[in-house]
Amino acid sequence: MFKINHKELKHMYWFTAILAAALILLVSCKSGKVVTNSDPVFTGNEKLLILPFRDITQIYGEKGMIKCPICSSFFMAGEVSDESREILLSSLASFFKNNTDFDIIVRDIYPELMHKPGDENSHFLSDKRLIVRAGNSVKANAVVAGYIFRYRDRVGNKYSVETPASVSFGVHIIGVKDGRMIWSDHFDETQHSLSDNLFELGSFVKRKGSWITAEEMATTGLNDLLKRFKKNKISTQLHNE
Repeated sequence: MFKINHKELKHMYWFTAILAAALILLVSCKSGKVVTNSDPVFTGNEKLLILPFRDITQIYGEKGMIKCPICSSFFMAGEVSDESREILLSSLASFFKNNTDFDIIVRDIYPELMHKPGDENSHFLSDKRLIVRAGNSVKANAVVAGYIFRYRDRVGNKYSVETPASVSFGVHIIGVKDGRMIWSDHFDETQHSLSDNLFELGSFVKRKGSWITAEEMATTGLNDLLKRFKKNKISTQLHNE
């Protein structure tokens, strides 16, 4: 008769537990590490102001952890390429124009708000108060504001890299009426080889085993984030009374 001693049973137990945990992580792991703080749904008739993405490293530098000025989450800082703001803004505006009935306004109001004539304290306002002020200035119901923490392109090509692409950004929607954060989502990823991180098998297959550019990573990450936004079913009140 085949017998298993207690030591073998203990080893089998731990092996099974570790394997189960790995499978759970593998199923739940996503390429973008996107986190949703709340799930609003809009009526679709609101006026929405979309502000350009802000390169937060211009204020806090490219090293260490940076605290998001809107949601207070921390993200690893890094270099941010010059074209990143335009790439993300273009994709963000295109999504809202093509997939919603919002009255869309895309405008960079930050400079005039931060140096408002006659207001000596305007440059001391928090980001959220500046965003609300921006929305009020164009009579918007809500404002979409994005922040870039890291946008580093790959060094190499799709077959081999010295340094992989690495991107981190956040998108927030702020209600103008009360300054409430209606919706918030983030994307944060550095590409790894499959041998370095087996939990990225889904991303590896989706990208056909190639090393992608920062633009490819950012646009697909933003699209995934906005798909989550589109699926939201909870009613919100954005209309000014």
